[in-house]
Amino acid sequence: MKALVVGSCIVDVFLYLEDSPNITLANNDLTFHLGDKIPLSHTSFEVGGNGANVAVALKNLGVDTSFYTFLASDVLSANLRTKIQERGV
Repeated sequence: MKALVVGSCIVDVFLYLEDSPNITLANNDLTFHLGDKIPLSHTSFEVGGNGANVAVALKNLGVDTSFYTFLASDVLSANLRTKIQERGV
């Protein structure tokens, strides 16, 4: 190990919106009325958090990296662990 990263690891959720007359996008402001149903084309769950991002970036740069963080024992945490390990950290 050449680098040890200690930090956070969270789930980033990306929502991809479908076109809808209920949604207005103007001047980088997204607006809709309270209670409107917002149609999504799909969602994406990715690894996030400063510690996880730094650890993966260092590994991508060729640095042998270990990552120390706190993860719970739920399904999302298991998914985070798997995705970090798949990236070689």
